[in-house]
Amino acid sequence: MDKQAIEIFEKLIEAVKISNFEITTQIITIVILLLTGSVIFWYTLETKRTRLLSARPVLKIVNTRSNGSLNIKNIGKGPALNIELRISQVHRNGGRTNLRNLLELEQQRHFVNLGEGEGINTKGEGVVQKYIEAKGSDFAHGVRGVFIIVALYQDIYNEKYYTLTLFKIVGPDYILKKTFVGEYGRNSLPKIKNLDWIS
Repeated sequence: MDKQAIEIFEKLIEAVKISNFEITTQIITIVILLLTGSVIFWYTLETKRTRLLSARPVLKIVNTRSNGSLNIKNIGKGPALNIELRISQVHRNGGRTNLRNLLELEQQRHFVNLGEGEGINTKGEGVVQKYIEAKGSDFAHGVRGVFIIVALYQDIYNEKYYTLTLFKIVGPDYILKKTFVGEYGRNSLPKIKNLDWIS
C-alpha cells in the first residue's frame, strides 16, 4: 500500500474511534438522564403520598349508646371536612340498600370540620331506632339484624375518604362488629360479607 492509502486508513480508524466514543458518551448520558428522571418521578410520588398521609383524617365511631345516638371521633392526623353521615341496611348481595341520611334535620347534616382528636355526638336516635326495628316495606330488601353507618369526608387537599361501620342488632341494642376505612372514589365502598357480622 502506498503512503497516502495508509494515511487515509489511519484517519478512518481514528474517526471510528471518535464516533464510538461519542456514541458511548451519548448512550451513557441518556441512561443517566433516564435514571435521574425516574428518581425524581418516584420522589415526587413519595412526597405527595407522605403529604397526604400526614394530613389524613380518619373518622371512627368510638361509643354507642342504647338510645341510638353515636359518638364519632376524628382519630386521624388532619381535619375531616364536609362530613356526611348515612345509615343503610346491608343488601343480601353485600351492598347497601335503604340508604338514608343519619341526621334527619337539614341543618345537622354537614359538620364543617372535625379537627384532629375532636368528636361529636350525632343525635341520630330516631333514624337508628327505625333500622333497629326494621318494620315496613322499606326494610324488605335488607338483611335483618344488621345495619351500617357510612361517613364520607375529605381532607384539606380535597381527597375523599370513607368510614363504614357495621352494627349487629342484639335485642333492643346494637353492637359494633367491624369498621372499614379507605379512600372514597366511584363504587369504592366495600361489600359486606356474612362473616363480618356472624363472628
